[in-house]
Amino acid sequence: MRASTLQVVPVEWHHPDAASLRDAMVAEIEHRYADRISDPRQRSPQTSVESATVAYTALAYLDQTPVGHVALRHHFGDIELKRMYVAPAARGTGVGAALLSAAESAARAAGATRILLHTGDRQPEAVRLYQRHGYRPVPLFPPYDTIPGSLCFAKPLGDNAEPRMGHVRADLDPDDYR
Repeated sequence: MRASTLQVVPVEWHHPDAASLRDAMVAEIEHRYADRISDPRQRSPQTSVESATVAYTALAYLDQTPVGHVALRHHFGDIELKRMYVAPAARGTGVGAALLSAAESAARAAGATRILLHTGDRQPEAVRLYQRHGYRPVPLFPPYDTIPGSLCFAKPLGDNAEPRMGHVRADLDPDDYR
């Protein structure tokens, strides 16, 4: 049996494989959060990703099959990790770690000092992946501060940096999230 080949390749946001993986992610999220999403066709415009805000998009290919997606977008002066997705058959194979590494390198190259991200309370495997790779909880930031079950994280990209709290709700105590 031959070893699988994993490649992470930067692509345009509208690349067909990227769109297909984002569609698969949306279907999975809609299933996981079905009781919280009244009409998935009416998503909040604040949580959608406008292509003009996308700073980087990459796909992971395992033996030339697209199995993972990640993007970075500009969000209120920060870089935010968006649409991180690994196809179920490829989970546990290192695809997620490879995508995170590529996104962090792209963020550093763009001059970012940290990456923010949002995930949900029904995605424990994603939370574990982020925490294993140095992402720490931060207070909810807009627009996720109004979405039930939201979890927000940040990772500093510089040496010995602490995640800044930045754009957070004034009624939250940052010490509650350390």
